[in-house]
Amino acid sequence: MRTGIEREYCKGKALEQMFDTTYVQLTSALAQATHGLTRTMMTGFQRVKNEIRTCNQERIERSEAQTTDECAAVASAMASMLCEAEGVEFVVTPVAPRHYNAVFGRTDEELWVEAMDKEVMKCFDMGTWEIFDMAKISPECSVMGTCFSFKVKCDSEGKLLECRARANANGTQQKPGSYGETFAATSKFSVIRTICAIAVQENLALYQFDVKGSFLLTPCKEPVYTNLPGRYKLPPEKALKCKKLLYGLKQSHEMISGWLLEHGFENLDTDGVTFKKETTKLDRTISKILLTIHVDDAIVATNDDENYQKFMDELGTSFDGKLTWFLGCKEEQDLVKGTVHMSQEKYCNEVLKRFKMSDANAVHTPCEANQHLQASDSPSMEHRDPNVVRDYQQAVESCMFLTVFTRGDCAFAVNQCARFMANLRPTHIAAIRRVLRYLAGTRSLGLTFTRTSGAHANQPYATADADHSGADDRHSVSGWAVLLNGAMVNPPK
Repeated sequence: MRTGIEREYCKGKALEQMFDTTYVQLTSALAQATHGLTRTMMTGFQRVKNEIRTCNQERIERSEAQTTDECAAVASAMASMLCEAEGVEFVVTPVAPRHYNAVFGRTDEELWVEAMDKEVMKCFDMGTWEIFDMAKISPECSVMGTCFSFKVKCDSEGKLLECRARANANGTQQKPGSYGETFAATSKFSVIRTICAIAVQENLALYQFDVKGSFLLTPCKEPVYTNLPGRYKLPPEKALKCKKLLYGLKQSHEMISGWLLEHGFENLDTDGVTFKKETTKLDRTISKILLTIHVDDAIVATNDDENYQKFMDELGTSFDGKLTWFLGCKEEQDLVKGTVHMSQEKYCNEVLKRFKMSDANAVHTPCEANQHLQASDSPSMEHRDPNVVRDYQQAVESCMFLTVFTRGDCAFAVNQCARFMANLRPTHIAAIRRVLRYLAGTRSLGLTFTRTSGAHANQPYATADADHSGADDRHSVSGWAVLLNGAMVNPPK
């Protein structure tokens, strides 16, 4: 029962981290009082508890969240009863269905059906599809299937914001000739950090918005035909012709870059995702909008809220408010003090929970002084354990996302571990475990951009270093980083 509550409703945290001690004691007492009802659950919990082993230097373990429906149902009932007894509102964060058929028969079926209805109506309203006669379709063209993907959108505290459904074309069924280039541009983390740094110095307010149907703004030049699943499926003699690009298609898309250029924005990069617009008002002040787009999410820095709202109305998308949460990173801006703080504490907690390091003893540095992992430490390929290699690779990859966004202090240590992803020894496992132990003691650390004055305002500066033939092949390992307004904008290399 405890495992079910933690996995389904605590977002990877232990009960003690989400509720006070009294709540946990009430949970245990209620479980004992209803022992006959939850005997199967308690037996399963004891079995899982017995399987948990302490990590050692020979292996790094990861835990899998495989909560059964029975476990979730009992956990939900127990949590609801406890909240009712304490006079606290019980709010359930639903788990997203894996596919279309999994929507039906759930307790929250209406939420997901409503989300699918909104997605289909949005596609028709934006002119993505038109109903087409099958007899008019060329024999060289085939009608692709369409599926729905589902997502639960939560805020930085894990609270439910919205249940979303997205219609995706089955791009694997596309034939050559029905698509051209296949790349899709996204914003770089360095661009996101730079916009935050500039916003601090120029006193720009940071906002975020979601481009509703960003793919659906780009015309589809090739002949592409699809059909919808289940209750939305058209009669056999009809199909849907894509007039605009749909999620899942192989075509590259310009997102909304063309629309922005037509409305006076200037492109600042070669990827077509960062734009700026400056206009002179009647009082000769300059109104500025600086934005970058990552798929269908965007960050905006502006000094004119009225002009920004006009831009949102023209774009026809929703206003999400102040920038607080973007790509798993918590953003906190203080316009009075002139600071912006970026941190990934929530993601860090999830990584530590996954690899059973939440309660690990913290260390003050991510690696030992003068650490140099060597290939000579690796065993022969035939003696490696695939399970150990897999867990090690996932631990390193999880830490890499932290280093490229807000935790450049771990970059060197993680880089050392990443060189031995295919063949490793206990020394390499000990090294990545030390990184996790360091993260356990520095979960809330991040980047803080601060407003400066004088000649150093908005002036980037770089720092570099090298270890001078420190590797076993006598090659030097060099690194560099670019800082702006008090914090890193380009990660260590």
